Amino acid sequence: MGNAPYQQTRIALIDDGIDLSSLQTYNGIVKPRGMSYPLRDGPKELPWHQSTNKHGTLMANMIVHINPYVVLDVIRIEETTDGDNRSIYARSAAEAIEAAVHRKADIISMSWTIRKPEKKVSKEGSESIQTERRTADEIDIETLEKAIQKAKEEGTLMFCSASDNIVFRGVDNLPFSAAKDSIFRIGSATSLGQRDSATEDKKTISYFFPGNQVALPKDPRLGGEVELHDGSSVATALAAGLASLILHCTRLLAARNRPSAKTFTDWAEKLRRPEYMKRAFNGIHKDSSDDEKFLPVWDRFSEDCSAKIRRVTSKDAKLDILEQVMDGICRDFRNRS
Repeated sequence: MGNAPYQQTRIALIDDGIDLSSLQTYNGIVKPRGMSYPLRDGPKELPWHQSTNKHGTLMANMIVHINPYVVLDVIRIEETTDGDNRSIYARSAAEAIEAAVHRKADIISMSWTIRKPEKKVSKEGSESIQTERRTADEIDIETLEKAIQKAKEEGTLMFCSASDNIVFRGVDNLPFSAAKDSIFRIGSATSLGQRDSATEDKKTISYFFPGNQVALPKDPRLGGEVELHDGSSVATALAAGLASLILHCTRLLAARNRPSAKTFTDWAEKLRRPEYMKRAFNGIHKDSSDDEKFLPVWDRFSEDCSAKIRRVTSKDAKLDILEQVMDGICRDFRNRS
């Protein structure tokens, strides 16, 4: 098609699987694939295309609502539930992250946290559990930390959730604590763009995305009323979806047979690095008085912009408009190496 072959954007959704019958496919555009990572000494493998608590299905629908053109890799991990609480097994999560890196995911979306076990301390103040006597949980946590570091080294963008309980100091939880300088930690915002008061440790949160009374477009295949969804897990999926959309649009423009393709090829490569994706997120702002951690996407991806694209008929004319949008979002790239 142009300067370079178009490269699809891949998101690895690490969660409890998805129900294919409830996934919004946008007339067949969305084509998920997946795998499962159960505990080797646990129950039999559960398929990735089934969801234990529908959590992964919701996350997938949030992602493809933002970008239906993404390649969605669904990686199911082992978990236990107790009422509204869910616990993720660290070993299963580690293997899932390793698989995401192996499958060349651009982005890993992790709408969950794992609390690190507290080390026991003796009366003298020394750790009572020595290295050679580490528990199985500690070994699994270390394996997970190494997997996160590997993803960081391979240039995989990672998104994780903040805690929705202000009591907990989630900054010390995994996956965030293993790569604080590289992982996007997402908190929940209200429909008015205000930071959710229940979200803890706001200084360590990268961005706030809608996570309060969030509705999805009604799927005509499914009956029932429109459901509203809350929580930083929803916000995290939306953030990962936005990152994938920015990368998708940039790669689309890089594949054009235009002089500007070289610039967008360079930008697409840079967007694999957290510091550049952050610049792109910040480039969504037009008004410096806005809350810098809440992104007014309507400033860039507005109804007016959509109307302009619909009014023109040629593909090149549509891409010209998209180029203007992405040039505005990535404007800061021109001034920095």
